[in-house]
Amino acid sequence: LSRQSGYAIGPMANWLARSARYKKELLAVAGPLVEALARREKQSVLVAALHEGRRYILCHHNFNPAVNPELDSPWYEDQYFTATGQLLYAHAEPTTRQAIAKRLGPPRVGPWKGLGQAALEKDCERIRKAGHVAMEGSGTGLYIAAFPLLRNESVEAALGMSVPLDEARGVRAGYFVKALGECAERINKARRTVGSVG
Repeated sequence: LSRQSGYAIGPMANWLARSARYKKELLAVAGPLVEALARREKQSVLVAALHEGRRYILCHHNFNPAVNPELDSPWYEDQYFTATGQLLYAHAEPTTRQAIAKRLGPPRVGPWKGLGQAALEKDCERIRKAGHVAMEGSGTGLYIAAFPLLRNESVEAALGMSVPLDEARGVRAGYFVKALGECAERINKARRTVGSVG
């Protein structure tokens, strides 16, 4: 399927889903809500998760032809400058953050460019307190945001949206962030309800 018309996951995420039922329970709940949000707002919405310190796209729906994300890799090393990447990095275990930082080195692009490890940890704390990430994407022409998706009150994945900057000017940016946050809460609430049955 084309990126504009529907569902797309990277090849390694697809392999994980087939071979290990990777995040199957999450996607059963999140998938329809992600598609509904993307269709309603005519934007690009995805679910991403960390696996062995790398960002995998588990689910993606795009209904904005002005957005053309390159989702053709098994995984991505963009934790420093994507909204879902930053959120997942901030909520990862300290040992995972250390391993990522060792592998990638210091941030070279985006809002974390030039930050040392202490400053990076401080901004991660800010993200955890804020509960989400929202910012202009570095050199992308997009406004990007992400909220956590929870399992047993721990961050399992991130829900992200990309909106062209000219569609997210002024109060519109807040509108899209609110819509994304409400979708994340619906997913989290549905998963808590499912988990409590039985």
